[in-house]
Amino acid sequence: MLRIRLRRKLLRMNGVDVSRLQVGDIMELSDDHANMMIENGWAETVTDALIPLQISETTQPNFPR
Repeated sequence: MLRIRLRRKLLRMNGVDVSRLQVGDIMELSDDHANMMIENGWAETVTDALIPLQISETTQPNFPR
């Protein structure tokens, strides 16, 4: 799992509605999904482990595996 910060507003990703997410939101995603978002410029890695998640686990996107 990687912790990332959203850099761009997204509506859908891989068929999943992520419109509730806002720029600056911090979340943990699987390595594959987080790396894909970083590579596309949609997110950046959060390196400070002391920053709390700003999205609860229940509202994080549930991407298909």
